[in-house]
Amino acid sequence: MAIALNIIEPGTIGTYTDLVSKVADWLDRDDLTDQIPDFIALLESELRDKLRTIYQETADIWVISDQDFAIPSDVLAIRRMYPSGQPNALIREVVPDALQRFRSAGGPTRVYAIEGRSIRFAPAPSSSVPANIEVLYWKRIPPLSASAPDNWLLNRRADIYMWGTLHYAAAYVRDTDAMEACRQYLDAAINALVAQSRNDAWAGPLAPVGVTQVRGARC
Repeated sequence: MAIALNIIEPGTIGTYTDLVSKVADWLDRDDLTDQIPDFIALLESELRDKLRTIYQETADIWVISDQDFAIPSDVLAIRRMYPSGQPNALIREVVPDALQRFRSAGGPTRVYAIEGRSIRFAPAPSSSVPANIEVLYWKRIPPLSASAPDNWLLNRRADIYMWGTLHYAAAYVRDTDAMEACRQYLDAAINALVAQSRNDAWAGPLAPVGVTQVRGARC
């Protein structure tokens, strides 16, 4: 499989349709056109496990009225949660077996455990005394399709979609040289995105903090 390594011009891949068309051009094979959506889906499956960036961080408020809460389908992983308006009172994650010793403690919810696609809380909120919990989580990358033509990743790093889709196309036709070349470009693009995410997360000058002396140790 020969892949033309011409430069992607800015703004030429703005939608799912643009991506499919550009990949088809680079593949230069009519017999792979119908498989391109599958190659895109395989890339998105890989990225779901690999990417945890600031661009995926999403804040929400969950109203919990029972011990169990179904995790929304767009949640990849939870960064932190706390009772609404109390950011210093973090609700900690524990292993499921540790929930029992908190269940009868009474008072506000203090811990949670994830079991499958459900979260169990303790002490448990109730329908009569629900808990409003602020959550910060990493959101799944919205999959591209004809009806969902773009997402934040395509808008920010179209090259990740291009190189990743071409990588899986090369795997499909067992072209190991093209697979390795596309993987190198894909990994470089992913690393650049992760580096930019770190920069954006810590953007701006850091404010100096005074030194505190605690029992002879400097903190």
